[in-house]
Amino acid sequence: MRVQARTAGAAAAVAAVALLLGGCGSSGSSTDDDAAGSGAPSGRNGGNDAQDDREVGPESVAGVWRTTGVDGEYYLSFSGGKAVLAGEHACAGTVAPGKGRAALKLACPDGNTDRTTGTVTPSAGGRSLTIEWGSGASETYTKAGGGKLPKDLPTGLGTPAP
Repeated sequence: MRVQARTAGAAAAVAAVALLLGGCGSSGSSTDDDAAGSGAPSGRNGGNDAQDDREVGPESVAGVWRTTGVDGEYYLSFSGGKAVLAGEHACAGTVAPGKGRAALKLACPDGNTDRTTGTVTPSAGGRSLTIEWGSGASETYTKAGGGKLPKDLPTGLGTPAP
């Protein structure tokens, strides 16, 4: 029974990500963060003052990101100030701008709080994000297949409940 509930939750999360991304196109340009970060070290910020002063907003982290953690694979999608996390838990919320990092606030209908608040710091080259979760965990996400969801995700899931 628990496996069915977990599968249904993941399916709802995938549907939520698909809905969030539906109608959201990409310009195909990968130079937005890359140009701004030229000359800066790649990877984590590491206290780089120039990176800390840069405004990081929803447009800086837009797209689909992927990580594999101890509890499975997660996809995180940002579009227009909205955020959706899909994995073992399905969560949705907002991303707000900040200096050097954006603030992430999610709500998970199943009551899980492991990944509900955090700060999002893009790498200087824009190819990865580091999220410091309010729970104390830290995860690094990388761009998922050119900013798109993988093709082998289940279909016909319906729409998630509000």
